[in-house]
Amino acid sequence: MGSHYPGLRIGISLLGDFSPASAHCQGRSRAITVLSLESRIITFLVGNRTGFSADVWLGRLGRFHGPLGSNRPTQFSCSLGLKSFAELLFRGRTCHPLSACRWRPALITFYYNLAPNPMKVALFLEEAALAYELRPVDTRKGEQHRPEFLAINPNGKVPVIIDQDAGATVFDSNAILLYLAEKTGRFLPENTPVARAELLSWLMFVATGVGPFSGQAVHFKHFAPEPKDYAIDRYQFEAKRHYSILDARLSMRRYVLGDAYTIIDMAVWGWARMVPFILGEDAWAGFPNLKRMFDEISDRPAAQGVGKIKDRHTFKTEMDEDARRNMFRHLTVDAA
Repeated sequence: MGSHYPGLRIGISLLGDFSPASAHCQGRSRAITVLSLESRIITFLVGNRTGFSADVWLGRLGRFHGPLGSNRPTQFSCSLGLKSFAELLFRGRTCHPLSACRWRPALITFYYNLAPNPMKVALFLEEAALAYELRPVDTRKGEQHRPEFLAINPNGKVPVIIDQDAGATVFDSNAILLYLAEKTGRFLPENTPVARAELLSWLMFVATGVGPFSGQAVHFKHFAPEPKDYAIDRYQFEAKRHYSILDARLSMRRYVLGDAYTIIDMAVWGWARMVPFILGEDAWAGFPNLKRMFDEISDRPAAQGVGKIKDRHTFKTEMDEDARRNMFRHLTVDAA
Protein backbone atom coordinates (compact mmCIF):
# COMPACT_ATOMS: atom_id res chain seq x y z
CA MET A 1 0.00 0.00 0.00
CA GLY A 2 1.24 3.51 -0.77
CA SER A 3 2.03 6.17 1.78
CA HIS A 4 2.08 9.90 1.27
CA TYR A 5 4.10 12.38 3.28
CA PRO A 6 4.24 16.17 2.98
CA GLY A 7 7.93 16.49 2.18
CA LEU A 8 11.04 14.39 2.51
CA ARG A 9 14.68 14.28 1.48
CA ILE A 10 16.76 11.23 2.31
CA GLY A 11 20.48 10.78 1.88
CA ILE A 12 21.46 7.30 0.66
CA SER A 13 24.95 5.88 0.58
CA LEU A 14 25.69 3.66 -2.39
CA LEU A 15 28.89 1.63 -2.52
CA GLY A 16 30.07 1.46 -6.08
CA ASP A 17 27.47 1.29 -8.82
CA PHE A 18 24.10 0.49 -7.25
CA SER A 19 25.56 -1.80 -4.60
CA PRO A 20 23.68 -2.44 -1.34
CA ALA A 21 25.01 -0.30 1.47
CA SER A 22 24.18 0.86 4.95
CA ALA A 23 24.50 4.07 6.90
CA HIS A 24 23.45 5.65 10.17
CA CYS A 25 21.50 8.83 10.78
CA GLN A 26 23.24 11.27 13.04
CA GLY A 27 21.71 12.12 16.38
CA ARG A 28 19.54 9.14 17.31
CA SER A 29 21.67 6.72 15.22
CA ARG A 30 18.83 4.98 13.45
CA ALA A 31 20.28 2.58 10.90
CA ILE A 32 19.12 2.75 7.31
CA THR A 33 20.20 -0.33 5.40
CA VAL A 34 19.82 -0.41 1.64
CA LEU A 35 18.73 -3.99 1.07
CA SER A 36 18.44 -4.00 -2.69
CA LEU A 37 18.29 -1.86 -5.81
CA GLU A 38 16.52 -3.32 -8.80
CA SER A 39 15.23 -1.25 -11.70
CA ARG A 40 15.83 1.90 -9.67
CA ILE A 41 13.72 0.58 -6.77
CA ILE A 42 15.60 0.82 -3.48
CA THR A 43 14.38 -1.23 -0.53
CA PHE A 44 15.29 0.11 2.90
CA LEU A 45 15.32 -1.39 6.34
CA VAL A 46 15.01 1.44 8.85
CA GLY A 47 16.34 0.26 12.20
CA ASN A 48 14.18 -2.71 13.06
CA ARG A 49 11.18 -1.18 11.31
CA THR A 50 9.37 -2.34 8.20
CA GLY A 51 11.12 -2.07 4.85
CA PHE A 52 10.46 0.88 2.58
CA SER A 53 10.63 1.20 -1.18
CA ALA A 54 11.38 4.34 -3.11
CA ASP A 55 11.36 4.88 -6.84
CA VAL A 56 14.62 6.80 -7.02
CA TRP A 57 16.57 8.79 -9.55
CA LEU A 58 19.78 9.75 -7.76
CA GLY A 59 20.25 13.49 -7.86
CA ARG A 60 16.81 13.89 -9.45
CA LEU A 61 13.24 13.90 -8.29
CA GLY A 62 11.69 10.59 -7.32
CA ARG A 63 8.61 9.20 -5.65
CA PHE A 64 8.16 7.57 -2.30
CA HIS A 65 5.95 4.51 -2.68
CA GLY A 66 5.61 3.43 0.93
CA PRO A 67 6.02 0.55 3.30
CA LEU A 68 6.46 -3.12 2.65
CA GLY A 69 4.96 -5.54 5.14
CA SER A 70 2.29 -4.86 7.71
CA ASN A 71 3.85 -2.44 10.20
CA ARG A 72 2.55 1.10 10.45
CA PRO A 73 4.34 3.49 8.06
CA THR A 74 6.70 6.10 9.43
CA GLN A 75 7.46 9.66 8.37
CA PHE A 76 11.11 10.48 8.80
CA SER A 77 13.91 12.75 7.70
CA CYS A 78 17.59 12.19 8.36
CA SER A 79 20.93 13.88 7.99
CA LEU A 80 23.27 11.25 6.61
CA GLY A 81 26.13 13.35 5.25
CA LEU A 82 26.69 10.81 2.47
CA LYS A 83 27.85 11.14 -1.08
CA SER A 84 24.67 10.44 -3.05
CA PHE A 85 21.17 11.74 -2.42
CA ALA A 86 17.71 10.68 -3.46
CA GLU A 87 15.37 13.62 -3.23
CA LEU A 88 11.78 12.70 -2.57
CA LEU A 89 9.73 15.80 -3.26
CA PHE A 90 6.04 16.39 -2.50
CA ARG A 91 3.98 19.45 -3.40
CA GLY A 92 7.07 21.43 -4.26
CA ARG A 93 8.53 21.32 -0.74
CA THR A 94 11.68 19.45 0.27
CA CYS A 95 12.30 18.69 3.91
CA HIS A 96 16.07 19.24 3.99
CA PRO A 97 18.07 16.90 6.20
CA LEU A 98 19.40 18.70 9.26
CA SER A 99 20.88 16.94 12.27
CA ALA A 100 18.68 14.10 13.47
CA CYS A 101 16.08 11.51 12.58
CA ARG A 102 12.53 12.48 13.42
CA TRP A 103 9.95 9.71 13.71
CA ARG A 104 6.19 10.18 13.50
CA PRO A 105 3.55 7.61 12.56
CA ALA A 106 1.20 8.45 9.70
CA LEU A 107 -1.80 10.07 11.35
CA ILE A 108 -4.50 9.02 8.92
CA THR A 109 -5.17 5.77 7.05
CA PHE A 110 -7.28 6.81 4.06
CA TYR A 111 -9.39 4.24 2.17
CA TYR A 112 -10.22 5.75 -1.18
CA ASN A 113 -10.82 5.59 -4.88
CA LEU A 114 -10.97 8.42 -7.43
CA ALA A 115 -14.69 9.17 -7.11
CA PRO A 116 -15.92 12.61 -5.96
CA ASN A 117 -16.47 11.77 -2.30
CA PRO A 118 -12.96 10.44 -1.57
CA MET A 119 -11.40 13.29 -3.54
CA LYS A 120 -12.95 15.97 -1.34
CA VAL A 121 -11.43 14.22 1.69
CA ALA A 122 -8.10 14.06 -0.15
CA LEU A 123 -8.35 17.82 -0.67
CA PHE A 124 -8.65 18.41 3.07
CA LEU A 125 -5.72 16.09 3.83
CA GLU A 126 -3.60 17.98 1.32
CA GLU A 127 -4.73 21.40 2.52
CA ALA A 128 -4.01 20.54 6.14
CA ALA A 129 -0.71 18.79 5.25
CA LEU A 130 -1.69 15.79 7.37
CA ALA A 131 0.42 12.66 7.01
CA TYR A 132 -1.74 9.96 5.49
CA GLU A 133 -1.47 6.45 4.16
CA LEU A 134 -3.41 5.63 1.00
CA ARG A 135 -5.38 2.38 0.94
CA PRO A 136 -7.00 1.91 -2.48
CA VAL A 137 -10.40 0.22 -2.65
CA ASP A 138 -11.28 -0.82 -6.20
CA THR A 139 -15.07 -0.80 -6.22
CA ARG A 140 -15.34 -2.15 -9.77
CA LYS A 141 -13.49 -5.23 -8.53
CA GLY A 142 -15.81 -5.49 -5.55
CA GLU A 143 -13.19 -4.81 -2.89
CA GLN A 144 -15.72 -2.73 -0.94
CA HIS A 145 -17.68 -5.92 -0.20
CA ARG A 146 -14.81 -7.79 1.41
CA PRO A 147 -15.32 -8.66 5.09
CA GLU A 148 -12.23 -6.75 6.18
CA PHE A 149 -13.55 -3.56 4.60
CA LEU A 150 -17.10 -4.05 5.86
CA ALA A 151 -15.61 -4.33 9.33
CA ILE A 152 -14.62 -0.65 9.15
CA ASN A 153 -17.59 0.54 7.10
CA PRO A 154 -20.66 -1.72 7.18
CA ASN A 155 -22.12 0.39 4.37
CA GLY A 156 -19.39 -0.82 2.01
CA LYS A 157 -18.47 2.57 0.56
CA VAL A 158 -15.44 4.82 0.34
CA PRO A 159 -14.09 7.01 1.76
CA VAL A 160 -13.16 5.84 5.24
CA ILE A 161 -10.43 7.16 7.47
CA ILE A 162 -8.80 5.66 10.54
CA ASP A 163 -7.29 8.31 12.77
CA GLN A 164 -4.35 6.39 14.20
CA ASP A 165 -3.69 9.12 16.73
CA ALA A 166 -7.18 8.90 18.27
CA GLY A 167 -8.08 5.31 17.35
CA ALA A 168 -11.20 6.63 15.60
CA THR A 169 -12.79 5.29 12.41
CA VAL A 170 -14.95 7.68 10.38
CA PHE A 171 -16.94 6.93 7.23
CA ASP A 172 -19.01 9.16 4.91
CA SER A 173 -17.09 11.94 3.25
CA ASN A 174 -18.98 14.81 4.88
CA ALA A 175 -18.62 13.30 8.35
CA ILE A 176 -14.90 12.91 7.65
CA LEU A 177 -14.56 16.54 6.58
CA LEU A 178 -16.30 17.73 9.75
CA TYR A 179 -14.25 15.37 11.93
CA LEU A 180 -10.93 16.50 10.44
CA ALA A 181 -11.89 20.17 10.57
CA GLU A 182 -12.79 19.90 14.25
CA LYS A 183 -9.71 17.82 15.00
CA THR A 184 -7.35 20.34 13.41
CA GLY A 185 -9.35 23.51 14.05
CA ARG A 186 -8.98 24.44 10.39
CA PHE A 187 -11.28 25.35 7.50
CA LEU A 188 -14.20 26.18 9.77
CA PRO A 189 -16.12 29.45 10.04
CA GLU A 190 -15.96 31.59 13.15
CA ASN A 191 -17.16 29.90 16.30
CA THR A 192 -20.60 31.44 16.70
CA PRO A 193 -24.06 29.85 16.76
CA VAL A 194 -25.01 31.59 13.51
CA ALA A 195 -21.85 30.49 11.67
CA ARG A 196 -22.16 26.96 13.04
CA ALA A 197 -25.76 26.76 11.85
CA GLU A 198 -24.75 27.85 8.35
CA LEU A 199 -21.91 25.33 8.29
CA LEU A 200 -24.15 22.42 9.21
CA SER A 201 -26.95 23.51 6.89
CA TRP A 202 -24.75 23.76 3.82
CA LEU A 203 -22.78 20.64 4.67
CA MET A 204 -26.04 18.69 4.82
CA PHE A 205 -27.16 20.38 1.60
CA VAL A 206 -24.17 18.77 -0.10
CA ALA A 207 -24.52 15.48 1.79
CA THR A 208 -28.24 14.94 1.15
CA GLY A 209 -28.69 16.87 -2.07
CA VAL A 210 -25.73 17.64 -4.31
CA GLY A 211 -24.05 14.27 -3.82
CA PRO A 212 -27.01 11.88 -4.08
CA PHE A 213 -28.72 13.66 -6.97
CA SER A 214 -25.45 14.01 -8.88
CA GLY A 215 -24.68 10.34 -8.33
CA GLN A 216 -28.09 9.20 -9.50
CA ALA A 217 -27.93 11.55 -12.49
CA VAL A 218 -24.66 9.88 -13.51
CA HIS A 219 -26.05 6.40 -12.98
CA PHE A 220 -29.16 6.80 -15.09
CA LYS A 221 -27.49 8.90 -17.78
CA HIS A 222 -24.43 6.69 -18.28
CA PHE A 223 -25.00 3.23 -16.82
CA ALA A 224 -28.66 2.26 -16.41
CA PRO A 225 -30.47 0.10 -18.99
CA GLU A 226 -33.48 1.31 -20.94
CA PRO A 227 -36.17 2.46 -20.40
CA LYS A 228 -34.86 5.30 -18.29
CA ASP A 229 -36.23 8.60 -19.63
CA TYR A 230 -38.23 9.37 -16.50
CA ALA A 231 -35.28 8.71 -14.19
CA ILE A 232 -32.91 10.76 -16.35
CA ASP A 233 -35.30 13.71 -16.41
CA ARG A 234 -35.84 13.60 -12.66
CA TYR A 235 -32.20 13.35 -11.59
CA GLN A 236 -30.87 15.74 -14.22
CA PHE A 237 -33.44 18.29 -13.07
CA GLU A 238 -32.57 17.86 -9.40
CA ALA A 239 -28.82 17.93 -9.96
CA LYS A 240 -29.15 21.10 -12.04
CA ARG A 241 -31.43 22.67 -9.40
CA HIS A 242 -28.90 22.04 -6.63
CA TYR A 243 -26.00 23.46 -8.63
CA SER A 244 -28.16 26.48 -9.49
CA ILE A 245 -28.73 27.13 -5.78
CA LEU A 246 -24.99 27.07 -5.20
CA ASP A 247 -24.37 29.32 -8.19
CA ALA A 248 -26.89 31.89 -6.95
CA ARG A 249 -25.32 31.91 -3.49
CA LEU A 250 -21.83 32.31 -4.95
CA SER A 251 -22.96 35.32 -6.95
CA MET A 252 -22.98 37.22 -3.64
CA ARG A 253 -19.89 35.84 -1.91
CA ARG A 254 -16.47 34.39 -2.68
CA TYR A 255 -17.11 31.05 -0.99
CA VAL A 256 -20.27 29.28 0.12
CA LEU A 257 -20.08 30.64 3.68
CA GLY A 258 -18.58 34.03 2.80
CA ASP A 259 -14.96 35.14 2.58
CA ALA A 260 -13.50 32.13 4.40
CA TYR A 261 -12.53 28.95 2.56
CA THR A 262 -14.11 26.04 4.46
CA ILE A 263 -14.94 22.35 4.28
CA ILE A 264 -18.19 23.30 2.50
CA ASP A 265 -16.20 24.52 -0.48
CA MET A 266 -14.13 21.33 -0.44
CA ALA A 267 -17.31 19.24 -0.38
CA VAL A 268 -18.74 21.18 -3.32
CA TRP A 269 -15.43 21.01 -5.22
CA GLY A 270 -15.41 17.20 -5.06
CA TRP A 271 -18.65 17.02 -7.02
CA ALA A 272 -18.16 20.14 -9.15
CA ARG A 273 -15.24 18.36 -10.84
CA MET A 274 -17.88 16.13 -12.43
CA VAL A 275 -20.35 18.77 -13.65
CA PRO A 276 -19.71 18.16 -17.39
CA PHE A 277 -20.06 14.39 -16.90
CA ILE A 278 -23.23 14.84 -14.84
CA LEU A 279 -25.03 17.49 -16.88
CA GLY A 280 -23.25 17.67 -20.23
CA GLU A 281 -20.17 19.27 -21.75
CA ASP A 282 -21.73 22.75 -21.96
CA ALA A 283 -23.17 22.69 -18.42
CA TRP A 284 -20.62 25.09 -16.95
CA ALA A 285 -22.11 27.94 -18.99
CA GLY A 286 -25.11 27.86 -16.68
CA PHE A 287 -23.08 28.16 -13.46
CA PRO A 288 -20.53 30.96 -13.92
CA ASN A 289 -20.16 31.71 -10.20
CA LEU A 290 -19.74 28.07 -9.24
CA LYS A 291 -17.20 27.71 -12.06
CA ARG A 292 -15.28 30.71 -10.73
CA MET A 293 -15.00 29.13 -7.27
CA PHE A 294 -14.21 25.71 -8.74
CA ASP A 295 -11.36 27.13 -10.81
CA GLU A 296 -9.97 29.05 -7.84
CA ILE A 297 -9.87 25.94 -5.67
CA SER A 298 -8.47 23.82 -8.51
CA ASP A 299 -5.55 26.23 -8.80
CA ARG A 300 -4.59 25.76 -5.15
CA PRO A 301 -1.44 23.66 -4.51
CA ALA A 302 -3.48 21.19 -2.45
CA ALA A 303 -5.82 20.53 -5.37
CA GLN A 304 -2.80 19.99 -7.59
CA GLY A 305 -1.63 17.41 -5.06
CA VAL A 306 -5.00 15.67 -5.23
CA GLY A 307 -4.63 15.48 -9.01
CA LYS A 308 -1.42 13.50 -8.59
CA ILE A 309 -3.10 10.85 -6.43
CA LYS A 310 -4.56 9.21 -9.54
CA ASP A 311 -1.05 8.08 -10.45
CA ARG A 312 -0.44 6.35 -7.13
CA HIS A 313 -2.61 3.29 -7.76
CA THR A 314 -4.30 1.68 -10.73
CA PHE A 315 -8.06 1.16 -10.60
CA LYS A 316 -10.18 -0.90 -12.95
CA THR A 317 -11.71 1.34 -15.62
CA GLU A 318 -13.84 -1.13 -17.60
CA MET A 319 -17.53 -1.23 -16.73
CA ASP A 320 -17.90 -4.89 -17.73
CA GLU A 321 -20.45 -7.32 -16.32
CA ASP A 322 -18.33 -8.10 -13.26
CA ALA A 323 -17.95 -4.40 -12.54
CA ARG A 324 -21.69 -3.83 -12.96
CA ARG A 325 -22.46 -6.62 -10.50
CA ASN A 326 -19.97 -5.19 -8.01
CA MET A 327 -21.17 -1.62 -8.36
CA PHE A 328 -24.90 -2.26 -8.65
CA ARG A 329 -25.71 -5.03 -6.23
CA HIS A 330 -29.43 -4.98 -7.04
CA LEU A 331 -28.50 -6.80 -10.26
CA THR A 332 -27.50 -9.87 -8.25
CA VAL A 333 -29.46 -9.52 -4.99
CA ASP A 334 -33.25 -9.82 -4.99
CA ALA A 335 -34.56 -6.64 -3.37
CA ALA A 336 -37.84 -8.38 -2.54
